[in-house]
Amino acid sequence: KWEEIFDEPRLVPEKDRHLIGNHEYLTKDSSIYKSNHKYLKDHIREPSEWIGSLPATAINILGWAYLMGDLVKKDDARALELFKIAATCGVAKAWYGLARWWKEYKCKDHFDVPAFEKLNVLYRKAANMGVADALYELGLNYLNGKGVGQSDAEAVKWFRRAAEQGNPSGSYNLGHMYENGRCVPRSCDEAA
Repeated sequence: KWEEIFDEPRLVPEKDRHLIGNHEYLTKDSSIYKSNHKYLKDHIREPSEWIGSLPATAINILGWAYLMGDLVKKDDARALELFKIAATCGVAKAWYGLARWWKEYKCKDHFDVPAFEKLNVLYRKAANMGVADALYELGLNYLNGKGVGQSDAEAVKWFRRAAEQGNPSGSYNLGHMYENGRCVPRSCDEAA
């Protein structure tokens, strides 16, 4: 059931905790991504045969592979299943993967408030775990009033947090808010 993913994540086994703290594992240049991606490329077969032996971060990367059609045939249902497994183990990017899946398949109607409310719950989970893209997306939803009350102040807060994490879209939108004086003093210096 969909509601299962809103449960609090279980603790990650001690042996895998060092992997969970690294939010860089989805960048193509990171060693964790490369090693897990190579492993997955070399060993992709029916996940039910070996899914239990993978670290949660590798399960998450496999979820992204299915969502994007990278190395495997695009399979949204399988991506959702894998994101749920990794998210319940506490992988922050898996919560963001769930949000991306939800946005793509459940938020087609831009006026579907309940769908966007659930989307923001997922973004907030990922954002509170430090995922910069989720911080930015929350800012965007506050700016546009998608599933939350429109609030320039909240948008600035989330854009600032995203920018501090190095998210270029968060930086751009924060600069735009300063340039136009939206809920912050107009400042070309801050906008730059």
